[in-house]
Amino acid sequence: FHTPIDEVDISCEMAGIKFENPFGLASAPPATTYPMITRSFDEGYGFAVTKTFSLDKDTVTNVSPRIIKATPSLLKTDSSFQNIELISEKSAAYWCMGGKEVKKRYPNKVLIGSIMAGPSKEDWQELAAMCNDAGFDAVELNLSCPHGMGEKGLGRACGEDAGLVHDIMSWVSEISNVPVFFKLTPNYGFPQDLAAAAKKGGADGIVTTNTFPSMMDPRPDGTPYPGVGADAKTAHGGASGNILRPIALQRLTELKKDKNFDMWVMGSGGIINPDHAMAFFRYGAHVVQISSAIMNQDFSVVYDLITGVKAHLYLGERADLKEQGWHGASPPVDFQKKNTDRAISFSNLEATTVPGINEIVGSSMSHFTGIMSMDKSAQTIPELNEDLCVQCGRCFLACADAGYQAIKFDLDTHLPLITDDCTGCALCPNVCPSPGALVMVPRTTPYTVSRGVIPGETTPEEHLQTYQPKN
Repeated sequence: FHTPIDEVDISCEMAGIKFENPFGLASAPPATTYPMITRSFDEGYGFAVTKTFSLDKDTVTNVSPRIIKATPSLLKTDSSFQNIELISEKSAAYWCMGGKEVKKRYPNKVLIGSIMAGPSKEDWQELAAMCNDAGFDAVELNLSCPHGMGEKGLGRACGEDAGLVHDIMSWVSEISNVPVFFKLTPNYGFPQDLAAAAKKGGADGIVTTNTFPSMMDPRPDGTPYPGVGADAKTAHGGASGNILRPIALQRLTELKKDKNFDMWVMGSGGIINPDHAMAFFRYGAHVVQISSAIMNQDFSVVYDLITGVKAHLYLGERADLKEQGWHGASPPVDFQKKNTDRAISFSNLEATTVPGINEIVGSSMSHFTGIMSMDKSAQTIPELNEDLCVQCGRCFLACADAGYQAIKFDLDTHLPLITDDCTGCALCPNVCPSPGALVMVPRTTPYTVSRGVIPGETTPEEHLQTYQPKN
């Protein structure tokens, strides 16, 4: 089975490096050994970042167990993890000697070395020289590992001080003969300051982001999950997967909205499916690193990622589908009901006219603004599609106990009724289990904010007005 979607070109270029596709292994458990990396290349990934390695004097040994799901649930359905795994247990010699062999076997794949050291110029430059000899296409500086390594003065201990970030980047950039990337911590409140320091120090790009410092749920009896050793010790770890993605996207967009930010970006953090990848591209990432999706499934997720992104790019250019309510490759919720023949004609568009990855990078940043400057007159309200409603009452209960008590519940039909007390918060469609049953639409009645008590005379006039429905 072959369609023009398969012909869409998702090769891209970043920092002068050509990628056959924008998907690669993050410096994480899926990149623990070179046999794993080469297997990922055979599976279709365009690049890989090695597990972070250090000088021999900073060698580590992992504890066990160390990788867990985000909550001690028996179902284990969510693609979120916490780990207390340290950097690679393998030596720098292993990674640098093996890198030469991998590049010989896979000359068209991109191999990036990930390195870590303490605040020592000699240590960083020794690692950088080893990376030059290894033949890596780029180097990633792990200044953000949130657990364990900071106890030794490495990782996050080096990555939240802008002055130290600048110095480390300058030490490595002085030696490195390939592009250098700074791996950002999601834990620092002003990522633009760290990025500016890295750029000034000679960094070519940035990785957004590493895992987020976290503490996962203990068991109900209070024992840690996991517990290491006979006395069940635990520690703060790094959260990844779905739980990390909103934070990673916030870090990325915080950087991209800064007019002074001008660096190549590798996106990382909870990219599980093609929709997530498109979000990172649209908000400014040039390529994306994958880990939790692989940990939750296997290397074959790359097929879904590649095909899904190609479909989004291709179908997103179809004006006829946009008119029907499609969003990229996502059809409107009632598409199957309205179309008994669900086949899509491919005669309206040539794959060669579809935008590439580099063309869509950052294309959604124009939507960003401050909340205070948004249009407060554009009030919306949920509209019910009775055919799709399953009469469960979740919207009514959520609105009653966490909203504005604006939904009445018909005890005979079990259908909700949206009243004029609705403030348009959109909680109800987001707890509704039936896609499309509740959709936010422009309000058709006047809306005045309920202030509880009549505001005093110092209240700005703009906040006392009644918003009229827009035509």
